[in-house]
Amino acid sequence: MKYIKLYNPISNIDPINDMIGFDPFFNTQSMPANIWEDETNVYVEISLPGFKKENIKINISGNKLFITAESSKEDSEKKGKYHKHEFSYKSITRNFDLPETVSQNDVTATFENGILNVKLKKQTSAISKEVVIE
Repeated sequence: MKYIKLYNPISNIDPINDMIGFDPFFNTQSMPANIWEDETNVYVEISLPGFKKENIKINISGNKLFITAESSKEDSEKKGKYHKHEFSYKSITRNFDLPETVSQNDVTATFENGILNVKLKKQTSAISKEVVIE
């Protein structure tokens, strides 16, 4: 008996995509992020290569953290005859749900080598404490 194999066009592309690191389903406009917490803080680490510190905005509203990054045009004048011109203005925004235990008043942020680090202090009432039974 002969079996019919269905053709999957993506199956031929996948090995090539793996070699060049291309994922057709990955949105290049998003901000990859790592979020973790310890006993006293919540940490948000976001990859923003190509952006400048002065073009990144951080806002907290309720229990949401909003990050907006904009790239600015470095040079608006034409530099001769372009064969290809892919650099352009772009603006990306992402928001994250925060635990209710985060204090909005104690937030620090640093930006170095394309990585934004946001440190959000937990409210002291939310920090867990072990109680010894007497």
